[in-house]
Amino acid sequence: MKKLLSLILCLALMGLTACGQSGEPAPEAVPAPEIVDTETIQSDPFAAYFDLSGVSQETLDGAMQDINQGDAEVQILQTLADGQNLYVAFDVNWPQEADPLAETIEATLTAGDATSGGEIINAQTADHTGSYIASFWGDFSSGQSMTLSLVILGQEHTFTWDAQNICQEVTANLEDSEGTVVGEATVTPFSLWFSIDGPYVSGIAHGDIIELLDETGTPLPETWSISGDPSAAFLEFFVPMELGTVKTLQVGPYTAHF
Repeated sequence: MKKLLSLILCLALMGLTACGQSGEPAPEAVPAPEIVDTETIQSDPFAAYFDLSGVSQETLDGAMQDINQGDAEVQILQTLADGQNLYVAFDVNWPQEADPLAETIEATLTAGDATSGGEIINAQTADHTGSYIASFWGDFSSGQSMTLSLVILGQEHTFTWDAQNICQEVTANLEDSEGTVVGEATVTPFSLWFSIDGPYVSGIAHGDIIELLDETGTPLPETWSISGDPSAAFLEFFVPMELGTVKTLQVGPYTAHF
């Protein structure tokens, strides 16, 4: 339906241009991004953690990678990644004598030369089958060699692959009201992170608002406040967004324009 409406609008605009400016070619219309359909969302393993209803298929394709490795006990399905966070969706077939709700899973990821421990951020179990998402913090890029270790019931399962899809990001300087550069910020469709240089950290107070704005200056739905160390932060979006909608980041008195 969205494609049909876009096509009707394009035809209407072309007709108006032809009437008003005879002999001149109509401007080429830029198609709107194709939003992921409901069936795809319901079948996507990451839909258990993220609200994917407002994300384009192009954005998902640029962030996700099919892995499809495994054995009778564990199957690695997909990864979703940006430059700082990598999520791994996997399934576990638990033996009948095990209680999935009482068991723990140890997850470790080696990306290039760096190794980090993971956190199981989503777990859904039924009939001794579990679907999980593990989250890892690091420095990720396309082409990296990845090794994932999952320890389940005392047995280690190891999987390797080369990273291919790391989603697009935009980076800009954070500036104060006088235009002085005070730090740097990066936004992806799934998260944002920033750092503030030492001399300017004092300009941030606990409780200061962090918000993203669109091109009209309207705040986007998710907002946060400063807590803990104000010199740096990483924030993930439970409702991912298209990068084209993000124009400004406000961190207390500091601003970044994308």
